[in-house]
Amino acid sequence: MEYKLSVCLYGHTADVRALAATHNGCIVSASRDKTAKIWKPNELNAVYSDVQTLHGHRNFVSSICALPPSDGFPDGLIVTGSNDKIINVYTPECSDPILKLEGHTNTVCNLRPGLQPATFVSSSWDTTARVWSVKDKTTLLTITGHSAAVWSAIQLSSGIIVTAGADKTIRVHLPDGSFKASLVGHNDVVRDLAPLTDTLFLSCSNDATIKQWNAASGECLETLYGHPNFIYCLSVFGDTVASSGEDRNVHIWQKGQSQSLMLPAQSVWCVVCLPNGDIATGSSDGIVRVFSADPSRQADEATLAAYNEEVTSAGISSQKEIGGVKVADLPGPEVLVHPGTKDGQNKMINENGKVILYSWSNSSQEWTKIGDVMGTNDGKDEATTPGKVKYMGKEYDYVFDVDIEDGKPAIKLPYNKGDDPWHAAQNFIHQNNLNQQFLEQVANFIINNAKGSEPAPPPTSSNYEYVDPFTGGARYIPGGSATGNPVNMPQTDPFTGGSRYVPGGSVSNVPEISSKFFPQRTCLCFEAGNVSLINDKLVQFNDKITNESLKLDPVSLSKLVEIANSPASVTPELFAVLQVAYQWPEELVFPVLDITRLGIRNLAVNSALCSEDTGDFLLSSLNQKLSSQVDTNRMLALRVFSNMLQHPPGRDLALKNKDMILLSMSVSSMDFSAASKHLQVAAVTILLNLAIIFTQQGSKDDLANTLQVLSGILPKLSDPEAIFRALVAVGTILSSAPLLKVMVMPDIKNAIEQISQNSNSDNRPGIDKVRACSQDVLKVL
Repeated sequence: MEYKLSVCLYGHTADVRALAATHNGCIVSASRDKTAKIWKPNELNAVYSDVQTLHGHRNFVSSICALPPSDGFPDGLIVTGSNDKIINVYTPECSDPILKLEGHTNTVCNLRPGLQPATFVSSSWDTTARVWSVKDKTTLLTITGHSAAVWSAIQLSSGIIVTAGADKTIRVHLPDGSFKASLVGHNDVVRDLAPLTDTLFLSCSNDATIKQWNAASGECLETLYGHPNFIYCLSVFGDTVASSGEDRNVHIWQKGQSQSLMLPAQSVWCVVCLPNGDIATGSSDGIVRVFSADPSRQADEATLAAYNEEVTSAGISSQKEIGGVKVADLPGPEVLVHPGTKDGQNKMINENGKVILYSWSNSSQEWTKIGDVMGTNDGKDEATTPGKVKYMGKEYDYVFDVDIEDGKPAIKLPYNKGDDPWHAAQNFIHQNNLNQQFLEQVANFIINNAKGSEPAPPPTSSNYEYVDPFTGGARYIPGGSATGNPVNMPQTDPFTGGSRYVPGGSVSNVPEISSKFFPQRTCLCFEAGNVSLINDKLVQFNDKITNESLKLDPVSLSKLVEIANSPASVTPELFAVLQVAYQWPEELVFPVLDITRLGIRNLAVNSALCSEDTGDFLLSSLNQKLSSQVDTNRMLALRVFSNMLQHPPGRDLALKNKDMILLSMSVSSMDFSAASKHLQVAAVTILLNLAIIFTQQGSKDDLANTLQVLSGILPKLSDPEAIFRALVAVGTILSSAPLLKVMVMPDIKNAIEQISQNSNSDNRPGIDKVRACSQDVLKVL
């Protein structure tokens, strides 16, 4: 599979914001030029003809979908949505709408076909989604519940309706529109959804991740990486998944293979998979581009060479700067949907490479265009060396603009190629009196945004660097998890997470060994969870409690559930409730553990449960659950342990009790060969997180003891994800303290060699990364 440019379709005079494919292979496009177009393929070659321009909107056309033929509409229908709040319905042969539908009170930002003939689903910035009937000319259902714009809505083949919002949540609704569950996992605005099966679907977000969900169980099955910036659109057809975003790229996954296509436009607003297997994109330069893996439909060599040159030139122009700030790094017009924080607040916006200044007006409650920002250059200043940026009298390769807090001026982050990103990040933190917990975020921000920074992960140009959404195969991104959502590595703004890295430990100044799998620097976290379902289970089990002294009143139950939400806090009264709940019978206590797992991810809860006064209770309670006869209790107790290590209070508690924790994870305390895959993964994740912490805050003895525990359990693991995480832990330890190689006993080396050998004949999901990581560890040894 290698997609190449097939054809460019010119006709729109502004951004192409949405695309869809018709039943007969036509492409329909929606644009900010207030029109939509129908592009019909020429059967003799790969050319498309602009056969119809659809008029009727008074403002930007922001969404479009194609409905298949049905009774009364033998040629199908085209539906468009706009910033004018209107939905227009067209027949393909007519340029004027046959129907105008009103109901939304803000921009209609997404449209998808419904399950029944001549029906469709709309989503809007008015925080609602609607199901419409063209025949009845009315709304069948109105979906509410989001606290911000609904960016996307889909109806699965089972009838379930799923909505995605700017409030960072995904909401699942039954076919009658009644609310079923809220799915929390993304760390930023959820931009689009794509169905896979009757219960499975994909979501993408401004947090630069794609997630696969089970709508029936509410479980996040996989988190996928590839884009370094906002992801705007998803499309699925057969076994092909395509995504597009703010990084000038379209990513394609197909049958375990993957490919990244770079475009000569900053924002790739939309992508659609066509029935013939081709991919069409719409972007901020107003062009629809079609890419094909079929050589017979690919452009000729001269056209491809010219296109590649255009892509290269666009990459150079994206380096333009204003006052040391990259124009390409400025937000696009989509951020103007969010209100300002104060009257007179200014924002610089990148509109197709041109920088426009907007100001917020409290009186009109809108962003007002002030004018063009002058002074754009190609990164060359008369007083500086070409390609350099001058800051504080010194020349730098990069000067990043970092927004720490809304309403406050951005802070400059200077960096030169060849400098140590970690040292640059530490200097930045010291100079600006920032919290030390931001060190890892800043360092990774530099690594991801400054080409030539070392040490850095491998570049993302190889097909091997991306993850197949169906199998999770190809590449492991440190922090990923098969059973829990990872701590997301920031791609553009470093101040979105809370991981902590403390330099100066006794083992942290040894040169690191190069591997894309290790050393792992960020602790893994089991994040996925449906708070609504956990709440239901707590209420149900509370009713089953026969001992009245252990029964909780409704208010206490409600407060207990609230610890899963961020921000959250634990009062002495709530801690007393938790102490009672931990005494519930073995068969009923697991939702208490699960709510603790989610809550302890939050710093306030982590501080309250891991303090000197409460930490002993937490550890003793978790240890007690590790000896439970109920496998779920043991697994959840381990996940609480793992999530506890996300914040300094939990880490400090672990450091004080490290010997006890390591003993609990050893083969003398746990039968790993008989443990379930979830139990194996949870236990190994604790060891991996401890390895990370010990490389940052511990001693060589701590690392040696962890390595010894790993050497005992590695030969007994059977689950690929557990084996992989154990290998990453070993690699992290050895790359940070190479002298410990002498204590690696022959049996662990033999075990890793056996793992590497066995992986060649193993085709289970995730085995590719086990094979690759085991080979990297063997190179270290």
